[in-house]
Amino acid sequence: MESNIGVMSPLQRRFEKEAARNVLPNAERFGQLVGIVFIFIFVFYFQSHLSMGTGFFRSNFGALEAIIFFGIMIFGVLPAILKFIFGRKNKVRPLEFVNNVLVVIAGIYFLSTWPFDFSHIADVLPADIQFIIAWLSDPLMQILMMIGIPILSIVSIIEMLTYFGVRRILEEPGPQPPVEPIQPPQ
Repeated sequence: MESNIGVMSPLQRRFEKEAARNVLPNAERFGQLVGIVFIFIFVFYFQSHLSMGTGFFRSNFGALEAIIFFGIMIFGVLPAILKFIFGRKNKVRPLEFVNNVLVVIAGIYFLSTWPFDFSHIADVLPADIQFIIAWLSDPLMQILMMIGIPILSIVSIIEMLTYFGVRRILEEPGPQPPVEPIQPPQ
């Protein structure tokens, strides 16, 4: 019978790789700030749709939908802020997992109610550049959400497993030098 000692599973290899990359380089830490800026641009963009009454948000987009829609985006800033502050990936993985679960739940809810009209997605942009996103449609976005929800669910589970695997690796003491046997005095 052959021994499997020394053979790592693909998941274990992922844990080892992620443990080695746990500390974020400064460029990646500051990249988190760029991500935060983009999230706030999205919030502002969609808030403009809401305040201008462009028609992007349909009549069934009420207070609950607004809290879910904007709340998910604002909550999504927290992992980036914490990655910037701590400079470590694994510390933030549980919060990213929670964020992903909330996005999946919100996605399922929005697919069932669909309070959007993507024919108005570009309405808040200047007329000269509306073509950049005017091609987005309700059916396309619904298909992308139907594909994205299961993928994000699977990725979330893998990331949570990665959290525990990396935590275990990081908590393990490194290899210890061999202990010299104590020689009795002569």
